[in-house]
Parts: sequence; C-alpha cells; structure tokens
Amino acid sequence: MGSVDFDQQVRLAAFDRLRELAAATSDGVLSRADLLAPVEVAGQRIPLVSPAGEGIWKPRQIAEPLSVLSSADPSAGVPRYGDQIVGGRQRYDYRAGGPDRWFNRALAGLAQSGTDLIYVVKLRAGEYTAAWPVRVVGNDPTGGFVLIDDSRTETVTSPEVATLGDRLLASEATARYTTAPRAVRLHQQAFRREVLRAYDQSCAMCRLRRPELVEAAHIIPDADERSRPVVTNGLALCVMHHAAFDRDLVGIDPRYQVHVRRDVLDEVDGPMLRHGLQGLAGQTLHLPQQRRDRPDPEFLDARFAQFRYAEPT
Repeated sequence: MGSVDFDQQVRLAAFDRLRELAAATSDGVLSRADLLAPVEVAGQRIPLVSPAGEGIWKPRQIAEPLSVLSSADPSAGVPRYGDQIVGGRQRYDYRAGGPDRWFNRALAGLAQSGTDLIYVVKLRAGEYTAAWPVRVVGNDPTGGFVLIDDSRTETVTSPEVATLGDRLLASEATARYTTAPRAVRLHQQAFRREVLRAYDQSCAMCRLRRPELVEAAHIIPDADERSRPVVTNGLALCVMHHAAFDRDLVGIDPRYQVHVRRDVLDEVDGPMLRHGLQGLAGQTLHLPQQRRDRPDPEFLDARFAQFRYAEPT
C-alpha cells in the first residue's frame, strides 16, 4: 500500500509518459509496448496498464487503480464491458465477479477519493488510444458499473487527423493536471478512426480524399438514445456534405441513394451549389469494400424519415 505522495508521483509520471507518447505519435495510436513500458518512481517500475490485459489496473505499489482499459469494436458494435455514454458520463462495467471482488471495490472507491486515472481504449489488436486524467464520479453496485467523467482530459491524438470540428483546445495546466474545456469521448475517437478506415479516408458522397477535410458522421445522431458509435451507424463525409447531411439538406435512403431536398434543388446559385449539392441527387453512395462496414439499412431508414419530415411542403 503506497503513500499518498507516492501515488501522486506515479500518476504524474504516468501522465508525463503519455504526453511524450502523444507528442511522438503521428496518428494518435499507441502500441501495447508503449503502455507496458514502465515509468520509474523511487526505484519502482510501473507499467501504465495491466501486463495481463486486465481491465482494471492497480499496481501493487499504489493504493488505488492507475488505469482502466476498454475495448472498442466499432465493426462489431459491442464494446467490451458494455461501455457507453450515460447522462453525459462514460459507463464502465465492473469486471466479472460482482461488487465485492477487490478490483471492483478498488474501482468503486475512486468515486469517493476523487483520484485521477487513465482511460485506455483498445481500438483493435495492438492499437490503443488514451485519455487522462479521468475521474470516477458515480458507482452503481447493483447495476455493476461506475460512471467516468472524461471532460478534463488530455488525449493521445494528432492534429493531422483530428476533424475540423473536433480539434482539441489547449488550456493552462493546474498542478500539472491539464484540463480541456470540453468532453473528449474516446469511443467517439475510435468510431471516427474506424469509419474513415472503412471508407479509405474519402467522402462517401464526393470521394474527396483529404483526411483533414473528411469527418465521421453519425447516421442516427449522437444525441439520439438509439445512436451507437459503430461503423454501420457511420458515414465518412467531407466537411460540406457532413454539414448538409446533419441539417437534412441531403438524405440517404436504405438503398444507399442520395436525395437532395426540393428547396435546395429549386434554388439558383453558383457552381458550388450545382456541383456540390444539387448534382448529388440520384447518385449512389461510395460504399466500403467490406460488407460488414456498410451502413445499416435500418439506421438509414430511420434517418431518411427525418429527412422527409424536414422537407418543405
């Protein structure tokens, strides 16, 4: 059982290591070796995650967990441990064994202590991303989960691949714990990465292939309780077509055909409107090569009903 001072030293050293890794990565992705390379504090060598791959990592040298690991599988649509956003917080399910198992008690105890830790998401085999510091802000032993606030975070990300709308804003460090002025959702980062991978980094409507101008759009909007951060609920769209889709200026039916709202078709303007929006009418989406990554027709059908409702009568 470590002292409070030693615990803090370990966490600060771990956060410093993640900053170094973030500065070195070109795409926001860490390897398992990155996370297992130990930080050294007072002669003690401590990796950032469990060497055994366990989801809750409490090194023996310190009193409370240092990190939690979650697996995002946007293709399968089933994140490990059932993690999801609940009331603006990240739900993280207990490990098997119930609330009385020591690792679950240790995780739940963070809701009382307010100790910061690291949130790691496994994107796929050998690929991870991370956010820090996060904090456990709620515990539900009956439901078997805790709620994690990830609104005060630094993340492993890259400005080259960050979307225009999601670039992280820097803020001043307080006691070396840097906070961000907005929530950063790691599962949404995983969603973006996998959607753009599925569409080969290009817009599904116009085939623009500039990663800095292509974003991952949700078919069922993120704020909708039916929404899920899975590839089949996503489209890779350029900034303009993402905005047009979000505002129901264009819609996509379950057969992957693009529709343009009637008032947009009737409008007279310059070449951007003609080629950028009106010219999409009747076209078919450029789909991922892998069938498993293609938009779910049920998601498209639900969203297309919203587009039809938005059309002027």
